[in-house]
Amino acid sequence: MCNWKNWIWPGVVTTAFLTALTGWFWAGHVHHDLGLRAGDQLRAGQPWAKVQFSGRDGFIFGIAENEIQQREAANIARSTYGVRAIENQTTLPPKADPFVLSLVKEGEGVTLKGNYASTESRMALVAAAEKAMPGIAIKDELTLAAGKPDGFDVLASFGVSQLADLASGEVSLSNLDYSIKGKPADLSAYETLTTGASMLPGGGALKTMEFALPELGKPYEFAVVVDQASINLTGYAPSTDVKSAIESKAKELFAGKTVSSALKLAAGAPDGFPEAVMFGMGQIAGLGNGSFSLSDLNYALKGTSVDTATYEGILKASKDDLPAGMTVSSMDIVAPKAPEPAPAAEPVAAFTPTPEAAACEALIGALLSQGQINFEVSEAVITQDSFELLSRIVTALNSCPGTKMEIGGHTDTDGDTGTNQSLSEARANAVRDMLMKAGVNGANLSAKGYGSTKPIAANDTDENKARNRRIEFRLVP
Repeated sequence: MCNWKNWIWPGVVTTAFLTALTGWFWAGHVHHDLGLRAGDQLRAGQPWAKVQFSGRDGFIFGIAENEIQQREAANIARSTYGVRAIENQTTLPPKADPFVLSLVKEGEGVTLKGNYASTESRMALVAAAEKAMPGIAIKDELTLAAGKPDGFDVLASFGVSQLADLASGEVSLSNLDYSIKGKPADLSAYETLTTGASMLPGGGALKTMEFALPELGKPYEFAVVVDQASINLTGYAPSTDVKSAIESKAKELFAGKTVSSALKLAAGAPDGFPEAVMFGMGQIAGLGNGSFSLSDLNYALKGTSVDTATYEGILKASKDDLPAGMTVSSMDIVAPKAPEPAPAAEPVAAFTPTPEAAACEALIGALLSQGQINFEVSEAVITQDSFELLSRIVTALNSCPGTKMEIGGHTDTDGDTGTNQSLSEARANAVRDMLMKAGVNGANLSAKGYGSTKPIAANDTDENKARNRRIEFRLVP
């Protein structure tokens, strides 16, 4: 007799196994398919979020920037066809305290480190860096964090603009504390950076500012102009300490006068420059009015002495007491004169130039101390080696529009008086004509020849005669 159980049970077991196997493969196919479709939708809407499924049930995870992103990611996953349930296991970023940012510029690249609070602010910062520094590589190493203070993004954008003015360096923020250090691209950038760092936007507070002084191209210049009521300082100083010392010395030497300083900071001063400045200010302190200028260590002094003793002391000091390396390029000191009776005609008001005009005259004097305007022998034809100097004089004159200047021509005593007078007039007019052709307003220029009547040295050697053959610029009403 046949035992039917021996035939039925193997079939039942096989059927159950195949059914379970089919269910297992089907479940695997279901959660794999859901994972692909939900993942695609999350990448399109909330790419920071990830999803995993077990059958039709899943969970999302990842770090959202805010609660809105958390909710939107969960909604995207739940809206995927076939999903039964989604568990939201996403988190928010940790709070950074302080919230920091570091912008480092070195070589041909800029590195962004620190915190960002949203993709929008991160992208805006990178875009600002690319716009401010086109062509430079931007390396983004920012990390997501909460805790950004109000005004941080505005201050960060300002920091990018300042970083662009640095050849190399770093801008850093700690909450709203602002620090900057590095090497400015040039003198103009140095001034822009120092001014900007004192007027921070977004509620920023300046914590530290450390800049390496940029080099000033030669020559290194300084000038002092003194009148009856004021003293004006222009040019450069090699450090804040030297600048303060010069300004303090000016107030001490010229007590009772208004001291106006337009000194700027720049590296590149020759050795002994501070000592030369102090010597020159001591000299000009004995003048009722005048100017003193340095071009590197070449020294020029002009003015009227208050008394005979001071006059003689200035001349002696300029000969015997010059600081090491200092040389006299020009000395035009008028000795005091005995009082003269007032003329019968109506008196003419004394001419007192403005500080700006006097500074312009001093600057041109400094330029002429570096070299002369030369002419062909016994002619009024300017030689080509003088064109660069004339170009710099054009720039100086155009920087003080409205200032009237007399161009004075002078000769040595060789030849007869009439010929020298004519030659000096022709040479002065030749200089005036060239300056006008270069764009200087001719209405502010006059030309006058003095022949050999105003020597600045004895006509006893070839060197002294060469000094007397010269062109000078003088302020006129």
